[in-house]
Amino acid sequence: MKANPSPKAARLLNELLECELSAISTYSHALEKLSLTRMATELSRFKDNHEAAAEILTQQIRSLGGTPVTSAGVWGKRPQDRQEFMGLVAQLDALTEKERHSLYRYREVLSDDCLDYASRELIQEKLLPRTSAHHHRILELLREDD
Repeated sequence: MKANPSPKAARLLNELLECELSAISTYSHALEKLSLTRMATELSRFKDNHEAAAEILTQQIRSLGGTPVTSAGVWGKRPQDRQEFMGLVAQLDALTEKERHSLYRYREVLSDDCLDYASRELIQEKLLPRTSAHHHRILELLREDD
């Protein structure tokens, strides 16, 4: 682990921030469609968690001297017409996909030795466990809906 943060660390954290912003967008869309379902409260809490994670990452990127991204980038782009007609299971599948991608990226970033201690601890102790819990719960919801 390097003592001084590198520009690469800020870039990697920005990639994670893009994942979080993409998840927020996907949860927002899903909640519009699922607002009257039994799982809306739980999914709303997950969205709030992603918003908190995005804020934490934004602050960490700034502390490293980087400029936080403000959009989800490529992961935020999905054809609107396809999303408009997605049913409950398809919405949960989309959320599962976002969570799975975030888990992959968090683990991948942790394997890079350019991260400073604070960023590594933030990911290991807070962001990765939360994302993992979301992923597992959405998979449970999918099984319950069968």
